[in-house]
Amino acid sequence: MRKGKICVEKVPEVYDSFNKLLLYQNMQKLAVLHEVKKYENGINRRLLYDIVSREKGIIWGNTTYHNIINFLAEEGLIYYDKSSNLIKPLNNITDNLNDDEILDLLIFLDVARFISSKPKTVEGIYNKIKLQAKKQGIYFNGKRIYSVNNRRVIIFDEMILKIIEEAILEEKALKIKYKSNRGDIIDLTVNPSGLIYLDYKDMWYLVVQNNRTSLYRLDKIIQVEVVEGSLSGFNKDLFEESFGVSPEELEDIIIRFDKEQFIYKKLIKYKAVHKSAEIIETEDSYILKDKVRGVLEIKRWIRGFGKSAYIIEPRRLREDVIKDLDLMIKRYGDIDG
Repeated sequence: MRKGKICVEKVPEVYDSFNKLLLYQNMQKLAVLHEVKKYENGINRRLLYDIVSREKGIIWGNTTYHNIINFLAEEGLIYYDKSSNLIKPLNNITDNLNDDEILDLLIFLDVARFISSKPKTVEGIYNKIKLQAKKQGIYFNGKRIYSVNNRRVIIFDEMILKIIEEAILEEKALKIKYKSNRGDIIDLTVNPSGLIYLDYKDMWYLVVQNNRTSLYRLDKIIQVEVVEGSLSGFNKDLFEESFGVSPEELEDIIIRFDKEQFIYKKLIKYKAVHKSAEIIETEDSYILKDKVRGVLEIKRWIRGFGKSAYIIEPRRLREDVIKDLDLMIKRYGDIDG
């Protein structure tokens, strides 16, 4: 992690060991579930441990077994009565929920079915639970969500991220459909370099570094698939001096700030992240000097200080801010007229 940016280049060498461990833990959970379902009236926790260990050949310690029982109970897959040490199967997901919890679950699913990357699956779960709730005398009005033009809103950033990670791990290319700033859908085939996460924006970027560096916001990728190809290089140092995420050339910035305590605190925070920064204190001002990439990104930060900040360098950034202010004055003037 560098200055609020996390660069993901390759998976650890022990990834395969992690994978095998996860698969074995899943097998342990399935073995417990399979056995519990045989006992509708419940089975003693210790007896279940002995049966699963003996008949399924599961090797585990008491801590692992305890964690698995708690996990399955928390997930609503089994019911565990700690006072009697009795474990029962849950045939319906609502068996272990009170009326308020069932309603909360239905409200969640009512929203999730419109934003999930697997809407049909969620819709099926929603309808089953709604039916179970109705049998228990719980009525729920499911027509709560309005979808523009009757189209589902698909939130699948995690799915996109997973596919990109897969391509990087397998050293393959990506075929993507990307929504440009103008709203056009562009078809691209790229050789990925890596991924960068910008924490203060809570945003992921796909990095492609061939002859030039290109950045693609994950929330603008509307379709992606892994295809044959290779990776491109990943120069993480390029982003070391970047304000935000920017492949632009380094530029000198000089900004004068009014001498206020709250401004000084903000500048100290800035310097903690940008080690190359220099803060000069004068009788009536603070002057910030630094070399950064991404002057348009820093413009938004400077504007947060309002009239308390004055851009000395670079000149083009100062002129850009003046242009913005002129436009605002013109718009307010039109309204007054």
